[in-house]
Amino acid sequence: MELSGAQTKEKQPFYEKWYSFCRFVLKLAALNFLWMGFTLVGGVLFGIGPATIGLYTVLRQLIRGNVDVRVWRTFWAAYRTKFRAHALLGCGYAVTGIVLVTNLMAYPQFFSRVFFGGVFFFYLVSAAYLWPLLVHFELHNQKITQYIKSSLIIGVSYLQYTLMMFVALAVIGVLMLFHFGITLFFFVSVTGGIIMWFTHRVFTLVDQSRVEVSP
Repeated sequence: MELSGAQTKEKQPFYEKWYSFCRFVLKLAALNFLWMGFTLVGGVLFGIGPATIGLYTVLRQLIRGNVDVRVWRTFWAAYRTKFRAHALLGCGYAVTGIVLVTNLMAYPQFFSRVFFGGVFFFYLVSAAYLWPLLVHFELHNQKITQYIKSSLIIGVSYLQYTLMMFVALAVIGVLMLFHFGITLFFFVSVTGGIIMWFTHRVFTLVDQSRVEVSP
């Protein structure tokens, strides 16, 4: 009996870790469908911004170790907060991305491709950092243009993290192309998690630099 009890104690940490892992996976799946559902509820273009804010709000809590975060409640609270501003912002970024991709395809000339390719790269940098920035920092009394400017400056200033993030996203994207089931259940939450992990690390460095320069 003592041996059995010892074995149970040895196995218990594994079971706890497995249980935590399963909860984490279920939260990612739920978050994925919440994002898709509320993007559709907002009419796609006007729903993508608030839904992405809700996505990153939950992911930030998970990355910071709050595995007990209530996905639905946290997502919904973030989704409805400043809905109009986030809807317009998301719509603007979506339309801008469509225009840039269209121009890349419409102008085959080398210099045109280089120009629009460069603009598209900076657009991707800004888009990757903007939404995590909105849920991480409180820039009081700042216009949305300040957030956009800050997202671009931070992304370029920490270019090594930005490039590693894009490489990780590309690898995950290629892998998910061959696994439709995983893509359906986890594509948005996993790609969002990768972006949130890298940007959260960068924001931590930014916070540390603020402390170092403060008197």
